[in-house]
Amino acid sequence: MADKFERLVNLMGTLLQTRIPLTIEEIRTTVSGYGDIENFDSFRRTFERDKLDLKEMGAEVVLLNVDFGEAGQQGYRILPQDHYLADPGLEPDELAALQLAIETVRLDQETASLGLRHLGGREMTAVSTDLDADLPNSPHLGAATDAVRRQRTLGFRYGGVDRVVEPYRVGLIDGRWYLGGWDRLRDAHRTFRVDRIEGALTVGNDHEFEPPEVANQLRLDPWRFGDGEPVRTSVHFDRGHVERAMAEFGSGTVWTLQDDGGVVGELDVTSPDAFRSVVLSFGDHAEVTDPPEVRADIIGFLTGTTR
Repeated sequence: MADKFERLVNLMGTLLQTRIPLTIEEIRTTVSGYGDIENFDSFRRTFERDKLDLKEMGAEVVLLNVDFGEAGQQGYRILPQDHYLADPGLEPDELAALQLAIETVRLDQETASLGLRHLGGREMTAVSTDLDADLPNSPHLGAATDAVRRQRTLGFRYGGVDRVVEPYRVGLIDGRWYLGGWDRLRDAHRTFRVDRIEGALTVGNDHEFEPPEVANQLRLDPWRFGDGEPVRTSVHFDRGHVERAMAEFGSGTVWTLQDDGGVVGELDVTSPDAFRSVVLSFGDHAEVTDPPEVRADIIGFLTGTTR
C-alpha cells in the first residue's frame, strides 16, 4: 500500500509539473515506482488503475496531442487549472491569520509553507512564533481518512482482537488521532486510537456501508476511548447546568428530568480517566451516582486516596 501511495504521489506531481504531455514510455521511465515493472503490459494495467485512482482523488489525467513530437503522438498531463482550487481572494488580515496558524501548527515536523506561498504569503525561513501544536502522524491515518470518505470497511487488529469496522469519522483529541465507527464484532459503536492499531489495515471496497444519520454516532466522545467493556454510568447534573451537560454528553445519553430541576444522564463509559476529566469540569454541579466503583474512583481521585 505504501508503494502504491508513493507511486500515485509521484505520478500526480510529475503530470502536474510538466508543461509538455508525457508519452506512456516517458512516464514508465521517469516516474518513480514504475521502473520495477519489467513487463510492459503489467505496467500499462497498473498505470490505468492509477489513473482511475487519481481521478477519484480529483486529479484527472488527460490525454493530449504532443505538439513537438511525431505526427499523431499523444501524451498525458494533469491540467493545473482543473486541479488546483481557485484563489480564495484573502484580505491582508486574513492572510496574516493564516500565516500565524501555519507557523504554530505542524504535522510531524512538516509545515504548510508551500501552500501559503501559493496564496501570496511570505517565505517562511524559520518559525517566527512558539510552536503551539505539533500534530502527530500515523502510517494508518491516510488509509483511515480515505476509508471514511469512500465508505470502505477497515479490518485491523486492536487489543489483540481482529476487528472489522465501518468507519464514520477520524478526529484529533488531546494530541491523539481517533477512529470512530461501527464495530461489526461488538455490534456497537466503538472508538479506536489510531496509534494502537496493530499491524496493517485491510481496506474494503467503495460504498460498503451507509454512514449513520444519528448525530451521536458521529461524535468522538473521550469517555468512549477505552479498550474495556462499557460500564453503564449515571450522573446527576444540577439545575442551571442541564443545557451544557446535554451538549457535552450528546444525544446518545439517556436523560431523566429530576424534581429539583436537574437531570440524570445515563451513558456507557470505557475510559474512566477521560470520563472523570469531563465530569470534574462541572465542579460541584455534577455527581456520579452509579455504579459504586465509578463513584468511588472519582471520590478517591479528589481526596487523593486512589492510585
